[in-house]
Amino acid sequence: MSPRYNFDFKILSGRNPFLRSSPGSKLLKLMGVIKGVLQTVVTAVNNAYDARFISSASGEDLDNHGITLDLPRNSGELDDDYRNRLLTEFQDIPVGLTVQSIKNAIDQVMGLGTEIDEYYKSIWEWPESDSPVYSVFGKTTIGASYRLMQTNEKVGCKFNLSSDVNVDLRLITAYLEPVGTNKLTAHCAIYEDSAGAPGAKIADADHTVTFEEANWYNFAFTDVQLDTGKGYWLVINITGGSWYYYYDSGITNQAAMNSDTPPPDDPFGTPTYLDHSISIYASYHVFDWERPFNLTTSRHYASAIVDTEPTENELDQIEQNVIQKKPASRIIRIVKEEVGYYELYREIR
Repeated sequence: MSPRYNFDFKILSGRNPFLRSSPGSKLLKLMGVIKGVLQTVVTAVNNAYDARFISSASGEDLDNHGITLDLPRNSGELDDDYRNRLLTEFQDIPVGLTVQSIKNAIDQVMGLGTEIDEYYKSIWEWPESDSPVYSVFGKTTIGASYRLMQTNEKVGCKFNLSSDVNVDLRLITAYLEPVGTNKLTAHCAIYEDSAGAPGAKIADADHTVTFEEANWYNFAFTDVQLDTGKGYWLVINITGGSWYYYYDSGITNQAAMNSDTPPPDDPFGTPTYLDHSISIYASYHVFDWERPFNLTTSRHYASAIVDTEPTENELDQIEQNVIQKKPASRIIRIVKEEVGYYELYREIR
């Protein structure tokens, strides 16, 4: 296999100053040193490039591919034999497609600084918009009544999560209205339930929201896993002026409020209770960390969520890397998460 990268030193050495230099001159000695350094760099780059692929890796680099695939080298096994075994196993056995191999395929192209948020091993039902379907818990309609809240007050509403498995929180959405024309700043958080009361804070939203009209507002969350069968308090904390939340009649002590200068306190603090079902809800994806890739399904989706947008060339390199050797029944989607949807960059079938 010819090296991927090389350089033509004749671009410099073929010029007149070098051609006219006498043997042993300082200029030629200097260029000899530079040529040696450049050759060392190019060799290192080629070695690093070859190490990325099973077909060209050797020695410890080949061992690393085996670790990724959970197929360690046998005692005394030569590189050629080990390489052929890895390629055969990787192409023919679905277990070859691991979460780690997808992560490596992207990290090797995008760089070690690229943040890979998560990999979902469960099948997603993606509509034509290329956005995954969210499931929700909470109140998704605008209540018929409203309540005035003051600046630096927070209110939360308890809802129960009912799902077959644990879930990954993505958004909390609340219907909010400012009093007057002031621009208000809303903070959002989710709290544990402690015997019917809001308890410890699980997480704050990734960002605040500035609002100046009545509307639904989204707050994104990252890396927040919730347990099924539990109750959670969805909480809004606003500063900058008075505001309204909307509600319908709820169960006893379903809502709780208190004074709090944002960000929301942890724990919630001593509340005043209200029998309100507030217009606020959480959106989530179902995930199943234990589900293997080699289940007998007709099509199995795995979505790799990258933090930055890949170029077309980078996507081509990703596809040419480990992912291209996936079993035919598997589909890989390279996506980036936006607020409320996923941007699809490539689907590898």
